Amino acid sequence: MPLGWIALHTVFAWYGFLIPPSGRLVDAETGQPHANRRVIATWTSYPLALWTSYCSGRQAHLTDAEGDISFRFAPWPTLVFGTFARGLNPEILGRIDNRSVAISPIPLLGEIPVSQYVPERKLSGDPITDCRKHIAVQYSGSRALPGEVNQFDAMLHEACVAGNTWTLTDLFMLDLDRGAARYTSGGAPPPEIQNLLRTFGGHGCPPGEGGVCAQTISKEMRDQLCAYYITLRAPEETEQ
Repeated sequence: MPLGWIALHTVFAWYGFLIPPSGRLVDAETGQPHANRRVIATWTSYPLALWTSYCSGRQAHLTDAEGDISFRFAPWPTLVFGTFARGLNPEILGRIDNRSVAISPIPLLGEIPVSQYVPERKLSGDPITDCRKHIAVQYSGSRALPGEVNQFDAMLHEACVAGNTWTLTDLFMLDLDRGAARYTSGGAPPPEIQNLLRTFGGHGCPPGEGGVCAQTISKEMRDQLCAYYITLRAPEETEQ
């Protein structure tokens, strides 16, 4: 029975060569495509038991100029151990990462919207795409991909240069801090910035909804954080 189970899921994995996981990354508010943004594809398998899931493959590619992406070649462990579910997971700091999921043998296709952090908007995502136990690791999230958009610079412009009102949320600013840690060498923020960041995140949604929602912050809070994060960029980069 275990061998038959593996064989069944392996057939599903090879099916991906004919109709690979594909999609188009778009902004949920404007409909505009997100170009040169990272999307992680995951293949989840139940190789030996129904009650234990394993990550049988994990890859990362960038979207093209039209926001399109395709994962035609599955990682080799997936072709050996098979797959039960596949997921496309955008990684865009400063946005809610909506995920696209399909159970084999249903094709994984279509648009993948990413939403702004609007106050009291509930975070979304399907945990089935989380690869917690790995048969083999093909991708490390700390590695930047060639040509990838510098997400810290993008968020810095949105919040601290353009001053978009939808950046006035605690979760956006926490993402900005994550971007600073990933894309700059500024080190740990000063104590006053750390203390302000500790007051953000983890808040509940309105009564009856549950989950975690973005919360509004004041313009003064954003200006205080922006004044620090702008110092992490070179003057010519700040002007851009």
